[in-house]
Amino acid sequence: MIFLNLPNYPGSGSDKTPPGPPRRVTKRIGTNLGIQGVEVAWEPGSDNNWVSHYEVLKEGLIVGKAAIGSFFFDYKNSAREHIGARYEVRTVDGDGNRSPLVAADFTSGDPETYTALGGFSPIQGAHQWRYEESVEGAPFRELSWENGGYEGRWVGSGLARIGRIWMQPGAGSDVSRTFVAPAAAKLRISGSIRKDPSAENGITMKARVLHNDRQVWPAQGWAEIVPDFSKTVECRVATLQVAQDDRVRFVLAHSTQIASNAVIWNPTVLVRRAG
Repeated sequence: MIFLNLPNYPGSGSDKTPPGPPRRVTKRIGTNLGIQGVEVAWEPGSDNNWVSHYEVLKEGLIVGKAAIGSFFFDYKNSAREHIGARYEVRTVDGDGNRSPLVAADFTSGDPETYTALGGFSPIQGAHQWRYEESVEGAPFRELSWENGGYEGRWVGSGLARIGRIWMQPGAGSDVSRTFVAPAAAKLRISGSIRKDPSAENGITMKARVLHNDRQVWPAQGWAEIVPDFSKTVECRVATLQVAQDDRVRFVLAHSTQIASNAVIWNPTVLVRRAG
């Protein structure tokens, strides 16, 4: 690119004046696509020529840059657990001059929340989720990771599978997406359940939620998931008192038939810690 009659073009080196710092820098717990992290936001800084971008620092190290807008979402390495860390933002102009750093002030954000969508991982226990099966009524055991499909899945006996927001029991095995409580807390559970469009095969599935070994939804028996994508079942548990490391299992019953029976179920668990 050639700049004509523009002596102070970006990168010319002629600008020695630092830009003005961003204003009203804040940090809060936020949620994007089911993943929680630290949202850092600010009002724009200023410059006598060009604002190039902003740098976001965490404990003195650059963790991100924003060239468009005034927002950064830190989600890596369980970032939401580090809301107390020192986040700072500074303005960078077209010649690389930097403004003074401005520390982010804490502001209230989203409650502590876990979802199947945001927490899915090839590691058992990551983000408080585990992936299990129970064969012919035996105690639950862990599934194994397989790199199949477009993002991997957990597999067990027969056709038992668990993906990011879908589950499929085996002909003889129940499957469970299991949430492990991070602390003594009250939980609120929600989520819609429906048959996947690929599995509208006339076979009705069955679902329930267990707190350890005690059933908490539905009140008794199993909720039936009919083979029609347009028909949903709403799973709701208003308040569930748990101790640290208690397990909440979102279970699909075995189907007794060897068939594709994927069910879409993206449970959300809101956590209000004791004290």
